Amino acid sequence: MAIIGTYDFNLVQGDDLTKTFTITVNSVAKDLTDYTINMQIRKDYNSSPYLSLSTGSGITLSDPTNGEFTVTITDAQSKLFNFVTAIYDIQLTDTSGLKKTYVKGTITLIKEVTKI
Repeated sequence: MAIIGTYDFNLVQGDDLTKTFTITVNSVAKDLTDYTINMQIRKDYNSSPYLSLSTGSGITLSDPTNGEFTVTITDAQSKLFNFVTAIYDIQLTDTSGLKKTYVKGTITLIKEVTKI
């Protein structure tokens, strides 16, 4: 059985952010080779997304056979954020269309000081 992991993190407004995640099921890396991965950041569960990322557009399968993928939020994207805290989750879709959420959490935005 896969358990949804909770991972909270800080993001500095106007900075680039790269986070690498590894999905394991029963302590074994999940092969993500044929999966599509999606992530959305929202104020709350019913609000419109601040940002949507997907495989090939902000999400890279960095080592799919070992369950590893990388999420990248660019400085241009984070500069537009105006929340204090937001929620996110990461959902995997297999080739048959079956969807499963593996990661969720809260993002705390730290307002930028240096604006170059």
